[in-house]
Order: sequence, then structure tokens, then C-alpha cells
Amino acid sequence: MVVGVDIGGELIRLAKEQAGPNETYLVLSAEKLASIGTGRFDAAFCVLALQNIKNLSMAVGEMARVLKRGGRAVVVLNHPAFRVPAASSWAYDDRANIQYRRVDGYMSELTQRVDMTQGQNDPAKKQYTYSYHHPIQVYFKAFAKSGLCVTRLEEWVSHKTSDKGPRKEAEDKARKEIPLFMALELRKL
Repeated sequence: MVVGVDIGGELIRLAKEQAGPNETYLVLSAEKLASIGTGRFDAAFCVLALQNIKNLSMAVGEMARVLKRGGRAVVVLNHPAFRVPAASSWAYDDRANIQYRRVDGYMSELTQRVDMTQGQNDPAKKQYTYSYHHPIQVYFKAFAKSGLCVTRLEEWVSHKTSDKGPRKEAEDKARKEIPLFMALELRKL
């Protein structure tokens, strides 16, 4: 049995249209999975969503609650050390011919409003979401508090290559050295 959860009703509607016989999709906040029984699942996956959930501890706690003892969770995040909303960016050093990741803040938690309708000029049609930055230690403390142990960590780089141009070599090298995603495997103790 697969149960998919998202706070976005439109995403759940689309998932239901493609659902198989053993799939259920629910509009729920990851912070409150009250309608899902305790210890029900062998595995949980949270892909590129945890950094967009306001109450990290509640969401991690709920993920742990619905897992069976020994259950596995996989979490994929924008890399907290290199992708800090409004506090990190790519930069280029012309003299050294190096592209690098500039990080202006990391330890401070922050909330960043994200425009989901860039290019839309009508204020009535603008839509926003939020991203919440936490340093890696905050994630690990939330996992530990909820009885989840990190058993594996991977940092993922981009396999994209730049178009021809004067910065191609530097851009391609930076993409291979600076991970923008982080994947974690966790086990419920």
C-alpha cells in the first residue's frame, strides 16, 4: 500500500488521476498526519519538500511516528550548506577563471518568500510559497529527537554541462565540486 501526502490539493488531484489500485493520495500537512496510523509504514520518502515545511520538528516527528520500528526514511533536500535562500549565489572570479558558490549566511535559520509566478505582472495573480533554511545540525537534531538515525548521507552534484562560452570550463568544474542537493537515509530506532 502506498499513501502519498501533500498539502497542495492540485498535486493530489493529479496524483489521483494516475493512481494504481494500491495507492491512496491525501491532502494533508506533513506536520499533522493524524489520519494515518502510528507505525503503519516500512518506508517514507520526502523529496525536495522538507525545506518548504514551516515546522521542521513536527514534520520529522510525524514521519517517524508513521514508520514501523526499523523503518527507513529517505529525505532529499536542497543542500543546506550551499543553497541558502537569498543568502547564496553563484559568483565568478575573472582573474582566477573560477566559478564559486558564495554563501553569505548559513548558521542562521531563515524564512524566504518565493515567487512562484515570476513574469506575472498582475498582483492579483501572483502566487508565493515559502522556503525555510536550517543548518545541517538542526536537521540532525530533529531526526535524533524523533528517534531517527542517519545511516547514509550523499551529496549530489549536477551532471549538466554549460553551453560553449568563456566560462564553460569553470562552470562545469564548479557543478562537479559544489553539491546542490543532499540525500539522507534514516532508520527508526
